[in-house]
Amino acid sequence: MSTPARQLPPPSAAEREAPLTRRPAARPTPSTPPQRRARRGSTPAFWVLAAVVVSSLVFTVVALNAVVVDATYRTTAVQSEVRRLREVNDELGIEAARLSSPSRIGEWADTVGMAVPAPGDSVILRVPGERPDTSGARGDGA
Repeated sequence: MSTPARQLPPPSAAEREAPLTRRPAARPTPSTPPQRRARRGSTPAFWVLAAVVVSSLVFTVVALNAVVVDATYRTTAVQSEVRRLREVNDELGIEAARLSSPSRIGEWADTVGMAVPAPGDSVILRVPGERPDTSGARGDGA
């Protein structure tokens, strides 16, 4: 059970008209005539400065990229040289092991006429004033 809505009287003619807006106050006239604003367009000096800045930035980027490329090439060259020298070192290590093997030295001694001395044929000389070394190591600490 609801009650009917209240009936409002229709608005009067004065209420239907738009409210009057306030008129702005009159501005006082300046004593000096208005001056034209400076034109805010671009000047040739601005374009020259902008071109110089952009050109220098582009040149800097290109130069840095050239330095990076040069460093990369040098690094690659050094790495390949290191790889080559490691291979040479490995080959020389194998050659040194082959040349220092006792069987190869014995064969070489036979070909040049060397022979193992008979017992008693070899003489060990001792220098007077030195103590005989029985440990097999040198006495000078080296």
